[in-house]
Amino acid sequence: MRTLEQKLGEEYGWLQNVISEVKNRVSNAPHGQLRIARKRKGVEYYYKEEDFAQRGKSSNGRYIRKDEYSLAVQLAQRDYDKNIFKKAVERSVCIDDF
Repeated sequence: MRTLEQKLGEEYGWLQNVISEVKNRVSNAPHGQLRIARKRKGVEYYYKEEDFAQRGKSSNGRYIRKDEYSLAVQLAQRDYDKNIFKKAVERSVCIDDF
């Protein structure tokens, strides 16, 4: 039977792998924000670049066409990965303090 220390050691190693993978994906993801608007016929996605408002453009962002759908997916994945990164770091710090 494995001890608690062994289980925590395995989880710590797994978390370190997750952290490195997620950090790599976030660094390679596009910058900016994804805005989602619900319309009668479905959903529309808008891409807001980081310096969008400074250039005097609409604050709604640029409409993401159907053929650019992968951009919306990448932006959503990046936001999800940021949350995963934060939680994984918190958990690894807790295990490290144990």
